Amino acid sequence: MMIKKVIFFLLIFVVTAFSQDGKNPNVELPDFVITGKDIVSVRRAEKMKPGFVGTVTKEFINPVFAPDELELALLSNPLEGDLSLLDSSDFYKGKFTLEAGKYTLPAGELNYAYPFTRGMIHGRMKGDNQRAYIDNSDKVYYEGALDIDYSLSTEENGLPGTKFTLNGKHGVSTYKFFGSDDPERERTLNAGNAYFGIKNLFLKEFIFDVNVAADYTYLDKENFDESLLKSNAFGRLQLDNFGLTIKSNYQKQFLTTDFLGKTISDYYFFRPSVSLELFDFIMADL
Repeated sequence: MMIKKVIFFLLIFVVTAFSQDGKNPNVELPDFVITGKDIVSVRRAEKMKPGFVGTVTKEFINPVFAPDELELALLSNPLEGDLSLLDSSDFYKGKFTLEAGKYTLPAGELNYAYPFTRGMIHGRMKGDNQRAYIDNSDKVYYEGALDIDYSLSTEENGLPGTKFTLNGKHGVSTYKFFGSDDPERERTLNAGNAYFGIKNLFLKEFIFDVNVAADYTYLDKENFDESLLKSNAFGRLQLDNFGLTIKSNYQKQFLTTDFLGKTISDYYFFRPSVSLELFDFIMADL
């Protein structure tokens, strides 16, 4: 038993000796060691709470304006275009443009509008001279147009608020068949249209819209001529419990060519309808 104790102490001595011999001489222990504890308190920072941001606010739906921030323009009737509101200092009555280029010399356009009480006259002239970029490719085009609009006052005794419209246009184009077997052949094409209409959507009991139009095309020095006449009519009579509506359309074509000679064809459409109000909440159309 004694021998075991001696061997045990010898092993402890050997292990301690080897551990002291193998330690790093560069490691130094501190001269003193601070021990103890302390309580450090950090004040909690208050976060700013974001306000509610809605996509649609009450101010957006019901905006509030001071009386001096509002500017109102009173019209006697919203259906009547009062052209007298136009001020010559706020818009241009006319416009003139002139263009020039390597193959366009010249090209120009002139517009002029003359407004008057409850009406306006507008005219336009346009021209384009295209020079030849290859042989016989030159082209000349010019046109003129005139528009007239006039409306009766809503205080007239007969058909108040009736609008009258008259306009027309005519254009001439001269060119050659530069890509054909006869490139020097020249053609002059004339095309235009005319329109006249009367419309009244102001009256409560009776409204109507009637117009007549014509489109035409013909060639100079050649037997080709085409004209298309068109007429449209719409009317509606509305009483307390009864309504009558009429729609109609008529077209007629005149065509003259070397192959067909003179031909005439037409087309018409007519549709009346009646509406009845039953039991104050049911409307029937026939």
